[in-house]
Amino acid sequence: MNQDFTLLFEEEVSNLLLQKWDPFFRDNVIKEAKRLTPTPELRRMLQAAESPGSELDEAPTYDQEMSALLLLLYLLPPSPGGPRYRRNMGQ
Repeated sequence: MNQDFTLLFEEEVSNLLLQKWDPFFRDNVIKEAKRLTPTPELRRMLQAAESPGSELDEAPTYDQEMSALLLLLYLLPPSPGGPRYRRNMGQ
């Protein structure tokens, strides 16, 4: 996500994304994500967002802040028109 912001807004501006990310937003994202239909990936992201990672974890996890940002992907609605719409726009 940070890489995409860097490509769009240059490094100086993109670094502000995580600096300005307030714990208030993280808590609200987690709260809203808990309302979604649970999937294994969503459960892993919620767990990572709610508690700090451990060195003993079997698989690498994201830190709390990044996990909460990734939860936004589950909360954002799909683009209007879906993939078909985007393909036709380029023609």
